[in-house]
Amino acid sequence: MVVDIDSMMCDREEALKLLKESLVKSQNRMKQVAHKHRTERSFEVVEKVGMAAYRLDLPPEAGIHPTFHVSLLKQAKGPAVNVIPIPSAPRFSLYPVAVVDTRVVKRRNKAAAQVLVIWKNKPPSEASWEFTDEFKLRFPDFVW
Repeated sequence: MVVDIDSMMCDREEALKLLKESLVKSQNRMKQVAHKHRTERSFEVVEKVGMAAYRLDLPPEAGIHPTFHVSLLKQAKGPAVNVIPIPSAPRFSLYPVAVVDTRVVKRRNKAAAQVLVIWKNKPPSEASWEFTDEFKLRFPDFVW
C-alpha cells in the first residue's frame, strides 16, 4: 500500500512538472506571436511638454500623436546605435484634374463624404473615389 502511494505521488509530480514546462512553452510562443510586429526604435526628444510628457521627433507617416507620457518611454541602453533614417513617403505622382461627383458613405459607423476624382495623365475610366478630408489634406490648393 505504501509503495502504491509512493508511485502515485511520483507520477503526479512528473505530470505536474510536465504541465509546468508546457505552460512555459505556450506562454513563450504566445509572447513571440504578440510581439512579432513590434520593433525597437530610437527617436529624438524634441522638447519637454509639461511636468511628465515629452514630444518626440516622429516621421509624418507614423500617423500617431508625437507627445508621450514618461511612463510610456524607455531610456536607450547600450552603446549609441546608428539610426537608419526612415525614408519619407514617396511624393504623390497623381494630380487631380477635376472632381466630377460626390457621395456619402459609411466609414467607422459614421457618415463620410467622398469625391470622384479624375487624375492627370489617367483616362476618366480610372477616376477614383477619395475621402474628402484626406483629399483636402493631400491637395490643399485644389479647388472644385
